[in-house]
Amino acid sequence: TTEFSPGLQLPIRLMNGIEGHSWGVEAWSSSQILPWWRLNLGISTLFKHFRQKPGHLDLSADDSVGHDPEVQLFARSQFDLTDRLRVNAGLRFIGEIQSDPPIGAYVEADAQVTYRLTERLDLYASGTNLLHDTHLESNDPDRAQLAQRSVLVGARVHF
Repeated sequence: TTEFSPGLQLPIRLMNGIEGHSWGVEAWSSSQILPWWRLNLGISTLFKHFRQKPGHLDLSADDSVGHDPEVQLFARSQFDLTDRLRVNAGLRFIGEIQSDPPIGAYVEADAQVTYRLTERLDLYASGTNLLHDTHLESNDPDRAQLAQRSVLVGARVHF
């Protein structure tokens, strides 16, 4: 907690004025559906119950316990279309974050296409946050940390 400390040089101090617990589940699966197709699925949940200890007042309104989504779902699929061509695509759902102001739930996608030109050289094109130009992932009041769509092309050398 962040609390007033009257009579000290610094008017505010950090205290251990919160108690409680958190719980959740994280589970992942990976399946080789066909020799050329792999599918990964995941879920992550996080629930928190905290309260201020008697005699404490948190000036930061429980910001110290963090702002996390209660549920996150993930799906990723990898296709080896030929010996040289691989497509990897993912979709994720991130639940609403209870903060002030709240951050809405969102769905986002990532993808990468890789072509193995030689045993030592791959060419690729990849994109992140492909469904939206931008979206919030944290309670940034200036919105300076918006997650943005990103597309890259490049080469990877193996040695």
